[in-house]
Amino acid sequence: SESTVQDITVSGGTLDINGTSPNFGTVTVSSGTISGSGTIYAKAYNLTPVAGGVATITSTITDYNSSNRAIVTQTGQGLAVVSNASNSFTAGIVLQGGIYSPGSLAALSSTTAGGNSGKITFQV
Repeated sequence: SESTVQDITVSGGTLDINGTSPNFGTVTVSSGTISGSGTIYAKAYNLTPVAGGVATITSTITDYNSSNRAIVTQTGQGLAVVSNASNSFTAGIVLQGGIYSPGSLAALSSTTAGGNSGKITFQV
C-alpha cells in the first residue's frame, strides 16, 4: 500500500526546496512563493490567493505518480503564477476565480501525457 504523504501550505514568505524532490499530498499556496531547483511531486496543487494577493510556484511541479495525476486548482481572487518551463503535471487546470498567469506552456500542464493534459476548466 501507498505510504501516507503530508500536505503542505505556504502562507507568506518563501519555501525554497533547494534542489530536493519532495513528495506531498496536496500543495496549497495562499500567498508567498515556492521556489528553488528540484521537482515537487504532489497529488494536487491549490492556489488560493486573496484579492490583491499573489501565490507563486517557480519550482518544477509534476504528478505524484502515474496513478495519482496532479491537477492545479485556483480558487482565490488574486494572482496565481506558475512559471516553470519543465512542469509536467497532467490532470489539467481548474480556474474558479482570480487570474492565472502561466509563465510557459508547461504551466498549462503537460501537452504530451493525454487525458486532461492541457485542459483548462473554468468554473464560475
